[in-house]
Amino acid sequence: MSTPAQHPAPWPLFEVTVGGYSPFIVAARTRSAARYASFLDWTDGKFGDFLRRVTIRKVPATAIRIDPYDYVRRNYGRDIRHGTRVAITGEGAGLEGAKGTVVHPGSDSTAYAHVVLDGAKHAMTVHPLSIIVEVA
Repeated sequence: MSTPAQHPAPWPLFEVTVGGYSPFIVAARTRSAARYASFLDWTDGKFGDFLRRVTIRKVPATAIRIDPYDYVRRNYGRDIRHGTRVAITGEGAGLEGAKGTVVHPGSDSTAYAHVVLDGAKHAMTVHPLSIIVEVA
């Protein structure tokens, strides 16, 4: 039986902590992109306030203890992880056959695959039945 193709993820993972609250994981192209994406989810003030309260550190994918794609694996049979190469199907003619890489969804659990298409600057959510895991 073949295993899913694992390639270097297009984006590193960052652990973000705001004001001492529980840290969360963000997949982003850069530390600045992780900071800004975190700010967009933060609703307690202005950007300057956010910058004074946030700490960000880069973490390896192997350091993540919670499997955010466990639900997808159990309920849809798609074995995906941060860095898994996939192809898209059934999401419309513009995306049919498009290839990309799964990234961490930024939460502890998700029912969708978060995929960065090759050449894209943003991740998109894709239904698990609309992905085909590329096998090495």
